[in-house]
Amino acid sequence: MKEKDDLPLGIDPKPINETEERQLSLLLNLIRSRQGLSFLQIRQIMKEYYSNSNIESDQKKLQRDIDELKENGCIDTVVMPVLF
Repeated sequence: MKEKDDLPLGIDPKPINETEERQLSLLLNLIRSRQGLSFLQIRQIMKEYYSNSNIESDQKKLQRDIDELKENGCIDTVVMPVLF
């Protein structure tokens, strides 16, 4: 039931899935950081999303998330250091 003062927004919100939640959290953390974040910092801050024992798996997941955020126009440039 709608509240008396509720305004119709013309949108039909839906619950977000785990991937969308992770990507939104990543985006907000990137926005909040003024100097940017390294992969290890992201793993530390976002343990609930990037804590796989296989680091390569987390790196690939992060790269997919960044690529999708770019595709959706949420971010423009990401500098990824080369790891040796």
